[in-house]
Amino acid sequence: MSHIEHQVPRRYAHALFNVAKNKGIIDQISNELAIIRSIITADDSLISFLSAPQVTDENKFQLVEDVFKKRFSDLIYHFVKLTIEKRRSPYLLGIINEFTALVEEARGILRVKMTTAIPMDLPLRDELSLKLAKLTGKTINIYPEIDQSIIGGVVINMNNQVIDDSVRHKLDLMRNQLLSLKVH
Repeated sequence: MSHIEHQVPRRYAHALFNVAKNKGIIDQISNELAIIRSIITADDSLISFLSAPQVTDENKFQLVEDVFKKRFSDLIYHFVKLTIEKRRSPYLLGIINEFTALVEEARGILRVKMTTAIPMDLPLRDELSLKLAKLTGKTINIYPEIDQSIIGGVVINMNNQVIDDSVRHKLDLMRNQLLSLKVH
């Protein structure tokens, strides 16, 4: 992800979060954005349409009015229009994800990306979640990810920190140690 692809969603999410916080409607906005996220992830044609340079702004605004004005708050309606005006609609999903992260942070919830080679069974995942909660003092939201290339074990990403207890990592360490040995 390039610098701008990371900064644009963060900047817009912070702005939306601050407005929602000042109006006392963070929960409402968060719920509305969750609905929009589910629409976008189920079918990317909405983002494709809003991002298409060959579609006029008038047509984009008409779609937003038809879809968003009656179903969502004025803040979300105007926010989506702003993303079109500023040519930021391709970042809408990223903005929603950043907003969700800000809400979780404000509520003392820690996002943990947990990568395993195969799906981790629920009791083990719950045990890991409890241990991380004790360690951090925060509520843990685990976002599981499957990556067969790690072979086994787990890789945990939280608070910009990586804990790599994967078989791949251990094999890499072993290989490096063997390569560094001097044979006489």
